Amino acid sequence: TADVPPIIPYLLEDRAVYDDVAPWPTDADGLGDSLHRLATTSFGSNASSWIASIPTPGSVVFNTNPQVNVHLVPRINASPTDLVPALPAPDTDPNTGGGGANFWQREGSDFTIEVWVKSDQVVAAIDTGAIQVKYDPAFAEALGVDHGTIFNQGGTTFDNIDPITGTVEFGGDASVSNAGDDEFALLGRVVFRAKAPIDPANLVFGPFDADISTSAAANAFQLSGIGVVPHDLQSAPDVHTRAVIYDFDNNGVVNFADLGMLLPAIGEVPGGSQPPFADWADFDNNETVDTIDRDLLLAAFGLAFDSPLLNIPTSAESESNGGPGSVDDIDMLAEAEAI
Repeated sequence: TADVPPIIPYLLEDRAVYDDVAPWPTDADGLGDSLHRLATTSFGSNASSWIASIPTPGSVVFNTNPQVNVHLVPRINASPTDLVPALPAPDTDPNTGGGGANFWQREGSDFTIEVWVKSDQVVAAIDTGAIQVKYDPAFAEALGVDHGTIFNQGGTTFDNIDPITGTVEFGGDASVSNAGDDEFALLGRVVFRAKAPIDPANLVFGPFDADISTSAAANAFQLSGIGVVPHDLQSAPDVHTRAVIYDFDNNGVVNFADLGMLLPAIGEVPGGSQPPFADWADFDNNETVDTIDRDLLLAAFGLAFDSPLLNIPTSAESESNGGPGSVDDIDMLAEAEAI
């Protein structure tokens, strides 16, 4: 009759019945974390649809294409910690590297590429991390991998170096429950040694690009409650290697062959067509290849390219204004281009 209200059927679309035992995330039961749903399409009744993480009241963040953001940071000195809120900056020691896009190393010198990772899901930490770091084996030699302490769960780390293809693959399981969810976590460091195979006959002196990049590893990345996800390379260094000053023929020692290349350039002005070595034999950058440059080479005579006694000319003026004597100007082998 008209006095009887109509029956409106309701369909149960979703519900969540939380239990404070596994497989439900137990840290949401009085331990400071709250429940976070991983995606709008995940069933609320499934424990795998939820994780426990830092409360974010009033905000909901879903990403239908989760991934791990990867940053490569060139450094001489290792970062002091493996979990940081802001991405560490490259080293900027003017004697070893310029930092960022200008980062460079002399041949025979070691440097590291730090691999920093962060989930693009606010509430999904990285359970497993694995990646391939690619490089040009002509201009860099991979010496080893220093795994980050956060991804160094006992028995799970691995690393493999292929010097032919220029590939370093490494990774491991996270030892903490919040790896890379709201801070940058260090997956590991790849230790390299710079190489600079100059070609005097064809006037190829550098600088050389080590071509540092990444590619997907077999084990990839896994996020808590989500599973395997791809990585996105957010930033990569422009790493250059430079041949050692004085050792023109790149045989590892300063000797008569190098002196023989320098002597024909005495009296020449850099930039001229003959002889071609004038462009990078003006060690003191006074716009002329002269006896001062000869004496600088002779002072290094007999020294190996990696000797700590190898003298690189410097000047107070250059350090302040980048003028004559600056690191970039002094290392003529690095700045010279094919003539």
